[in-house]
Amino acid sequence: MRVKDSVFGSKSEKQGFRHLESTWGSDYRIFPNLPLPMVIEAEQRMESSTFFFKTSVDYVVCTREGRPLVAIDFDGLGQGFNKEDGYVQFRETEDPRRKSKFDLKCKWAKAAHLPYFVVASEELEHIYKGIKLAVVDGLIGHVIASRDCYEQLSLFFGSHSDEIDKLPWWERQAYIDWIGTQQEVASAFAYNPIVQKLGEVAQKLMDDFSLSFPMWSSQGPLADRYKDGWVGYFCASTTTSDGDVSSTVWIRNFGASSWSVAEAIAELTLYCKLYSLLS
Repeated sequence: MRVKDSVFGSKSEKQGFRHLESTWGSDYRIFPNLPLPMVIEAEQRMESSTFFFKTSVDYVVCTREGRPLVAIDFDGLGQGFNKEDGYVQFRETEDPRRKSKFDLKCKWAKAAHLPYFVVASEELEHIYKGIKLAVVDGLIGHVIASRDCYEQLSLFFGSHSDEIDKLPWWERQAYIDWIGTQQEVASAFAYNPIVQKLGEVAQKLMDDFSLSFPMWSSQGPLADRYKDGWVGYFCASTTTSDGDVSSTVWIRNFGASSWSVAEAIAELTLYCKLYSLLS
């Protein structure tokens, strides 16, 4: 009997933890290999309770006080991911119950309203040279930003309900939509590191080359590979004299948040290409 060399199951899992620590560790607490019952409370009657009490989660992003915000499993063997309806396995493994196990964890996390992602090396790769951010950071950032947006809007509408109710119905809905959009953008810039980096590069383009925001001439979602589990986004710019500069990004479809993440990465990548070309 001896002490293990590492608490991590693989070198890749360890690298994933280091990446999360470097991006999120200054404002949040990142815990590795937490038993699932420490993250989600068990119900009195639940499916596969034995597995529930034996399994763990690879990474849990928590507040400084220890409240779980996002749970993440690194699937190095199956290289899979999870959609809204369960786990998708890309590579065969020796465990015939691998999918059913991840499906249960997805089900439990959903019941507990805990954002949960199964990621692989695809989601931990840096999105652009020199930028040490990955798809997983966009997923986490979207969750935390959405949480903040909901809390801020609840506070605002709760304290301004009387004034809003006095507005004509056509003005009321427009005002609610405008406030919601403004807060969504503010929360994204406050808590999503990919959106923050996007804003930083855009500001440098405006300061150094006098470009106006937004710097894309065309953009839009791509659904060509949607049935295969991917969502995409396209951005292009005609700002330079060298012709069009474009960026196409495909990420795996984790649900509704994936479209926003793909859009932010595509726009950031475009701005990085523009800055590199103009420099």
